[in-house]
Amino acid sequence: MSDSKSYVRSSAAYALGNMGAAGSKFAPDIVKLLSDSDLDVRSSAAEALGNMGAADSKFAPDIVKLLSHSDLRVRSSAAEALGNMGAAGSKFAPDMVKLLSDSHGYVRRSAAEALGKMGAADSKFAPDIVKLLSDSDLDVRRSAAEALGKMGAADSKFAPDIVKLFTDSDSNVRFHAAIALGKMGAAGSKFAPDIVKLLSDSDWRVRFHAAYALGNMGAAGSKFAPDIVKLLSDSKSYVRSSAAYALGNMGAAGSKFAPDIVKLLSHSDLDVRFIAVEALRKMGAAGSKFAPDMVKLLSHSDSRVRSHAAEALGNMGAAGSKYAPDIVKLLSDSDSYVRDSAAEALGKMGAAGSKYAPDMVKLLSHSDRYVRDSAAYALGNIGAADSKFAPDMVKLLSHSDRYVRDSAAEALGEMGTLELKDLLAVLNEVYRCYQGEAPRLRFLAYLLSGGEKDSLLLIQWLGLPKKYPDEISSLNRQEGEKVLQLFAKVWKPSQSLDMLGNDLEEQIAVVVNQVNWKPADIPLLKEHYQNLKQADSRLAADVKAKIIALEGKQ
Repeated sequence: MSDSKSYVRSSAAYALGNMGAAGSKFAPDIVKLLSDSDLDVRSSAAEALGNMGAADSKFAPDIVKLLSHSDLRVRSSAAEALGNMGAAGSKFAPDMVKLLSDSHGYVRRSAAEALGKMGAADSKFAPDIVKLLSDSDLDVRRSAAEALGKMGAADSKFAPDIVKLFTDSDSNVRFHAAIALGKMGAAGSKFAPDIVKLLSDSDWRVRFHAAYALGNMGAAGSKFAPDIVKLLSDSKSYVRSSAAYALGNMGAAGSKFAPDIVKLLSHSDLDVRFIAVEALRKMGAAGSKFAPDMVKLLSHSDSRVRSHAAEALGNMGAAGSKYAPDIVKLLSDSDSYVRDSAAEALGKMGAAGSKYAPDMVKLLSHSDRYVRDSAAYALGNIGAADSKFAPDMVKLLSHSDRYVRDSAAEALGEMGTLELKDLLAVLNEVYRCYQGEAPRLRFLAYLLSGGEKDSLLLIQWLGLPKKYPDEISSLNRQEGEKVLQLFAKVWKPSQSLDMLGNDLEEQIAVVVNQVNWKPADIPLLKEHYQNLKQADSRLAADVKAKIIALEGKQ
């Protein structure tokens, strides 16, 4: 950047600017070029700093000085640079506003665009931008309309001024005016009748954005659905897509035109097909009678179409659920987004999708986290109907991948109260879990207990509690009897759980040794003795000794 050739210095600044944040460490060197003797170099330096965005906003004061430079290119580049810094550059908006009345249209346009990039943060300067809507330079008018659109609802009060541009002689200005009003959403909806006129504009871009704008206006735009539906047969595929999008956004009001949208499902342009599927998806049950047409798209060559077709069927409720067998095939699709959509769709089908739970359980250990999340979501939505798969999910709580563990925990958390034997399996994973995850798994066990007394008591004694009950206070005979009865109840299912099983043996011995038993308790103690003896536990002797002592008192 100290090369003797000005074009080399200019190119170097330009190249570093294109590197964004990666080139920002050279910002101090670029700043020096802001005072270069060559105006092209100064212009490139300002532009480069702007491209680095907020990362180098600390140099904004140096750029601001160039807003009053004698050369229009330097002023313009300085304005663009500050605009690219977003909120960081917005505090210099008052300096930028001065350029809105610059003698050169190129500079006025750059200033308007920069203020637009600052969005609602600088909407207080909207009145100054509005004046440019009648500028003699069409590019300036376009930029002014675009800037006001980016300020959104914050400047919807200037919508009437933007509407005047709908009759501008230049189509670029008209379509940017349509974009601006569309971004104002419901705030600009009272001008929907004016936008409708643009649906028949000679420029397809104007028609495209007019339909899009009406689609974003909700109920206010929905009454013009009959006008929008005509664009479904427009000569431009982009316009057809925009019309389908708008009708999809209108919900029930647009759903009566679903038959027209269905025709687009077989359109030669895949983007049109994609938008048509998306529109029907948004219509939910209202578009359900077209489910057979949607099913055909589950085998479409484009993954986006397959994905949205699955989502659409999932949104159709009972009408789409009969196609669960077709959707389940997508669980093994080559595209992760398709698998994701299929799992989510099956989850929305409740009982109809529950018989495919085994397929979704397998996806909990999929390499793609989004697929795992969707499988967890689906299993959770199926809920108690598939709690029988809880053991399979519990095994995944000790998976080497944290995200798999998270997905399994999420699915279990949505299944409601677990049976005692399944809760044991969750507690067993506490002993095997990764460092720091024990509290989370214990909390999960608590949630899955459903507040059931036996389950809560079990959680107090097993699964590595911070303190065991006997460490908090001594047990009386009645409490001890209740604990041993519960331990007897869970003994058999605990034998397949190595670590929890070992802890259970220890806790049986603790309770037996701590309580002052009576001869009437001998049958309960003998049951535990037999269990421990069969398990070849060294602790069987402790229980045997207690039984012998009690028998001696009889």
